[in-house]
Amino acid sequence: MITKEPKGTSRRPIDLGPVLVEALTAHHQACVQERRQYGLPSAEPGLVFVQLDGSGYHPDRLSMAV
Repeated sequence: MITKEPKGTSRRPIDLGPVLVEALTAHHQACVQERRQYGLPSAEPGLVFVQLDGSGYHPDRLSMAV
């Protein structure tokens, strides 16, 4: 997810292994089903972890949750 364009040509790709991709995909699919079941708004496209209104969390918020 890109929240703003980086300065210059810098990019920070993250290589995810197949097990993590599978786990994130399963989590996302379960969340989509739950949101439909409870009548919650759809999540913004491309997001896995969202707030009740379907919007994404600020990245700092997720880092502080641990």
